[in-house]
Amino acid sequence: MQFQCTSCGRQLEIPAEAANRSIRCPACMAVISAGVIDPAGGNDAAGPLSPEHPPTVDPLAVPANPYTAPIPSPDFGTYQTPIGVGGNYTGGRTDPVLYILPGVLMMCMAGIALLMNGLGLIGTMLNAPQLDAGDLVAALVWLGPGAAVNGFILIGGIQMIRRRSLVLCRIASILAVIPYFGICCVGNVPFGIWACVMVFSDNATRDFQ
Repeated sequence: MQFQCTSCGRQLEIPAEAANRSIRCPACMAVISAGVIDPAGGNDAAGPLSPEHPPTVDPLAVPANPYTAPIPSPDFGTYQTPIGVGGNYTGGRTDPVLYILPGVLMMCMAGIALLMNGLGLIGTMLNAPQLDAGDLVAALVWLGPGAAVNGFILIGGIQMIRRRSLVLCRIASILAVIPYFGICCVGNVPFGIWACVMVFSDNATRDFQ
């Protein structure tokens, strides 16, 4: 194998066993280090050969465990917050308490109004002989439809608590907003508005059975 003297520049023929050893040049008698011999004819006295393709893996990296499953990367594009707008929960459902509360309040106010309408009707019928025809008709027109509507609102509140009959609950919540059928119905207006917001929401069709 060939090696070039670093002192006089002469090409020397040396055996492969002399690699990385100190030799004496026969021309200039200088003692030189043979370094690492390149089979193509060149030499490198700087040190050991570096690999032709250096490794791309970090030698300090911890080797992967072949028995563990890869950790899935989260898909942030489809992530939903636990509680969204209007009390919506992940999965398109609404907390049942948001239906129960307006249903209970609307049912209680309608029950009180229905009781007052019923007592008014009973008093009107008992006093019918003393009333003229006009007063009797006016009392029946005022109390009769009010009792029917409040009874309907009462049933709608019960169904809203059970999350059944969405159409009936929607009609009952609309009627509860109308402050016409008795004094207690005026107090039912805010609860009717709350019920309307819930039963006309996008999740109501999935929440009701």
